[in-house]
Amino acid sequence: MFASGLGLPLYIVKLDRLISSYLGETATNVRKLFEFARTQPCVLFFDENLVRALLAGSASASKAWSMVCAR
Repeated sequence: MFASGLGLPLYIVKLDRLISSYLGETATNVRKLFEFARTQPCVLFFDENLVRALLAGSASASKAWSMVCAR
């Protein structure tokens, strides 16, 4: 509803599409996501499972996200 009120497309970012077990691939996925968002105004909605994994300290998600945010 928020995105349509702004007249912008809504993109839902899911954990399984963003986080990868391969070194450097998560950072590449995040970089591509935000490069895309810069070229086209939109609303990004991060899947609740991504947020839960990060808050709960999921080993793979937290480590990967920490590496991405450190850059």
